[in-house]
Amino acid sequence: MVRNYVKKRNRPEVPEETIQTAVSNVIQNNMSIRLAASTFGVKKSTLHDRVSKAKRQIAHSDSGNDSDEGSLQISGLSKYATRQIFSVNEENELESYLKQSSQILYGLTYQATRKLAYQYAVKLQKTFPIQWKENEIAGVEWMRLFMKRHPRLSLRKPENTSVARASAFNKRNVDEFFNNYIQVQDKYKFDPSRIWNTDETGISTVIQAPKVIAETGKRVVGQCVSGERGTLVTFCGVVSATGNTIPPMYIYPRIRMKNHFLNGSVPGAIGYGSKSGWMTAELFVKLLEHIKIQTQSSKMHPILLLMDNHETHVSVEAINYSRENGIVLVSFPPHCTHKMQPLDKTVYGPFKQKCKVSFNDHISSNPGRPVTIYDIAKLTSEPYLQSFTPKNIISGFSSTGLWPINRLIFSEEDFFGAYATDRTNPQPERNEDSEKLVTIVDPSVKSVDQDVNHVDLSPSEKDNFHINQASISLSANNLSTNSENKFTHDVTAMMRSIVNEIVKEATKPLINIVSLHILKPSDIKPFPKAAPRKTNRKSRVGKSRIYTSTPEKTRIEELEEIRKLKLDKSGTKKKLVINKTSIQTLKSRKPTITQNIQKKGNKNNTRKRTKIPKESDTSSDSNSESFKFMTKKNKFLDSSSDSDIDMTESDCDEFSKLLDDEEILCDDYVLVQFPTKKTVIHYVGQVIQLAENGEFVIKYLRNTHNRFHFPTVDDISTITRSEIVGKLPRPTSVTGNARLSSFLKFNVNFSSLNVKYLTLTFKYTF
Repeated sequence: MVRNYVKKRNRPEVPEETIQTAVSNVIQNNMSIRLAASTFGVKKSTLHDRVSKAKRQIAHSDSGNDSDEGSLQISGLSKYATRQIFSVNEENELESYLKQSSQILYGLTYQATRKLAYQYAVKLQKTFPIQWKENEIAGVEWMRLFMKRHPRLSLRKPENTSVARASAFNKRNVDEFFNNYIQVQDKYKFDPSRIWNTDETGISTVIQAPKVIAETGKRVVGQCVSGERGTLVTFCGVVSATGNTIPPMYIYPRIRMKNHFLNGSVPGAIGYGSKSGWMTAELFVKLLEHIKIQTQSSKMHPILLLMDNHETHVSVEAINYSRENGIVLVSFPPHCTHKMQPLDKTVYGPFKQKCKVSFNDHISSNPGRPVTIYDIAKLTSEPYLQSFTPKNIISGFSSTGLWPINRLIFSEEDFFGAYATDRTNPQPERNEDSEKLVTIVDPSVKSVDQDVNHVDLSPSEKDNFHINQASISLSANNLSTNSENKFTHDVTAMMRSIVNEIVKEATKPLINIVSLHILKPSDIKPFPKAAPRKTNRKSRVGKSRIYTSTPEKTRIEELEEIRKLKLDKSGTKKKLVINKTSIQTLKSRKPTITQNIQKKGNKNNTRKRTKIPKESDTSSDSNSESFKFMTKKNKFLDSSSDSDIDMTESDCDEFSKLLDDEEILCDDYVLVQFPTKKTVIHYVGQVIQLAENGEFVIKYLRNTHNRFHFPTVDDISTITRSEIVGKLPRPTSVTGNARLSSFLKFNVNFSSLNVKYLTLTFKYTF
């Protein structure tokens, strides 16, 4: 049978509804086939065939009651329904499972659905093609027809949703936000013109091109863009519940902001620069100043600003400025802005689509000229005016329930994404026997009663069940009465005996309830569910907050103080730059005593201890800071130590400057100086070639803990003789494995050098 049959002759057809009505009348014994055929104008043979097929469908279904007969005829089943593997109810269960899996953000692919169908058929002991068993998967043709029989299902490309967003958007977080929102609304009585929302989005110089017209059947269609990867510029939009906007703010990846960056931008737009091009705590204060100027907010006329709880938005400076200028800061729950923020809901989507067209038109009008960050303000001006419209903005506030206020805007289906991670904390175990009695007796009897209420029983079976149930309760009373006389002997034994008797009576096989259970796909492949929490430890989880309130302000200040204390205690890694002042301090603080301590059991392995003189009371703070790396913890250093500075001098030769008549040959190791604005940096290199005009081609070594090695990518340059400080002796290889043997060590004491030589690529950690 072909997949899509096309009729070759145009015969007069009887409407399908008429045929179904005739079949229904025949099956329900209201009419005979002859009478129904003449009444409804259907051929007798056709009606006879349709009635026979309908009866086979009823016999193939799960039940044969009258309601199923009518539903089968009205539903318009396929004429080959008798050859289907699953019944109507079973396929409906499979359809329901697929829809629920998609709602909780764990939808099934075609391949996974076919595997599930095979497992479902095996569990139901269905008859299916042998290819299913060989491949352990349902056939492609069955999948195609299954999708055709269930038009409510379709193959869709899902939008990637992170686990954080799926779990964070739940009823608890949403209710907590609306509680804060209504709280500030009741306190300040904001009208819609004073309710604002701000958020950042990134605009890259390389944006996905829009759809273009191309030849049909061509596999790849290309479109020219500015580059492989673009440069990001942050765009900050501000909108109100009445549909008004504030000119946007641009943040460029530049240290210094130039006025020409905003050429062609929206009138009133502002721009700033940051090292990364992202929002910072300092720039957010600038944005608050911009909002304050545009809205004329004050303590007498405050405004409400809704935002996400990014760390750059909740600094102490931003909170203090907002409190002083009448800006009430309320944050959305973390990872919920995709459904609760007006800008993300209805504004930024059209804005990005318009930007695609604008960027593509610019590249088409200027072939060969890429889009730079200096063009972004101009290219986003027209998309801004077309997307930041009152209609889009008001729709965003309405669809999120912010204005008009509607905390019931989200239904239960919207929270299905949090099903997989919706779990409770583990409850502590209760060992009291009285609590065991309560938790076992009541639910057991109640659960049996509820199960029987959902099962169709005959009147005699129901009476028998209620009699047994009454006997259970009566026996429980008798047991409790008899055991009261022995209460003084053993209370624990009494309670356990009561529980055992009641459970024994309640679990007697009255009827086979389990046999009436219909096997569902969720029994074979349960819905994804996260494992229960192992501990009750509460992690620091963000939530919706009113940051301008006094308790939140105090909390933020305490967190800031703790952060500063931790930073001061741990310190930060940085490169030590030694200037003349610190060099003089280092010379005056040169180590005075060196002791060799023999390690027990090994005479060759020595550890050298360096004793540092105490700081004088007159030494300055700057000198002590510059010398801190030499006095830190008075560590013991091995002779083969990896420390940044080796303080021993006994085994090292003195370094001498290059003489005027000293000859430099190939393969010699030299010390080369590179002067900078404030200091002189030295590098160790090897002469690999003698160039013309007295120049030398040097291959530089990399310094790692006073051990030198050639980098993977050669670092080669040409220098003059004047840049060479001196020749170094032949290095020795470091003993050890294959990796260490590639390192070289010079038997040179750099501590006795002149002041400027101490800048030899040392790195220290404070």
